[in-house]
Amino acid sequence: MQEDERRERILDAACAVLRGHGYVGASMDKVANACGMSKRTLYHVFPSKHELIHEVIATRFFFVQAPLDPNTGTAKERLTALLVCLASHLLRPDRVSLARAIIADAQESEEIQDIIAQLKFEGERDPIDDELRACVAELGLVCDISRARRILFGVTIGELLLHQFCMPGHPDEWSEVKLRVETGVEIFLAGLKAVDWKALPPSACVA
Repeated sequence: MQEDERRERILDAACAVLRGHGYVGASMDKVANACGMSKRTLYHVFPSKHELIHEVIATRFFFVQAPLDPNTGTAKERLTALLVCLASHLLRPDRVSLARAIIADAQESEEIQDIIAQLKFEGERDPIDDELRACVAELGLVCDISRARRILFGVTIGELLLHQFCMPGHPDEWSEVKLRVETGVEIFLAGLKAVDWKALPPSACVA
């Protein structure tokens, strides 16, 4: 088995264990059993539970490859395509149930809070920031990219994700999801042009 294949198999097993047992109930023993590997092999790939869960959260929620070449289409088209790709990634039933399990334990687990905080700090690896920055520059606008990204996520994917948290097993039709993301980008960009970001007080947006 190739190293990449072994790593992905472990991550899939860890996701299943997290969905079934939560972070507190998850153990390296359970993950090793779920992926059919020895603990020695598991610890060779991921030396600790912290590193394993960090990689699970990073790969399943934070880092998504941009679907378009940077030289293809307009910045707006690439931003829209990326968000549609992200929606298809995050709104999968297995991703939603995994997110629900992690969020449930994040209230009590400082380790999960630390992992999420660290991943947020690594924001320069976030492809949304790159595409949003390019889109804003292409339109000749100026804004706080970090805050704008949070608003953009809210009007495109956030509400859809919240719906899945509240009503699991009732996914939206993909055509409706795609339309709402595309429309959300249009609304966001129209609003972006009307906002004087320099005049906003610090408390006006979530930092």
